[in-house]
Amino acid sequence: MDLKKTMRYAVLCLGLTGCGSQNAHHRGYDLNGDGIQDEVTVKHSVRTGEFRVTAELSNSDKSYGKPKTLLSIDFCPSVIDFRDVDADRDLDIVYTGKRLTLTDKDTFYVLKNDGNGNFGKPEKLNENP
Repeated sequence: MDLKKTMRYAVLCLGLTGCGSQNAHHRGYDLNGDGIQDEVTVKHSVRTGEFRVTAELSNSDKSYGKPKTLLSIDFCPSVIDFRDVDADRDLDIVYTGKRLTLTDKDTFYVLKNDGNGNFGKPEKLNENP
């Protein structure tokens, strides 16, 4: 896996995330492999500090399912994007960031997609000082 190549494209990330505000941003990605873009929402709660990515996955009749939480963390990532990190032809979630403490290091994480819009737990890809 070429992390540098993957993250080069992640700059489109969600510096649009709305961190520090309560704005939600919507983007279209096909997360379940049906050829129809799913609705992805990104929210950051100033009150609780929670950063959440949810998706409404498309159905074959072009309707959408109930919102499903893909990622919920207690800090605002500096980069988040959807890329095929493991070369299995589906979009995974890649993000980086750290909590604002002196001991935390900037870390890259990936949540792998099973091809049906189900994501695994965050896996550390690396840690930078």
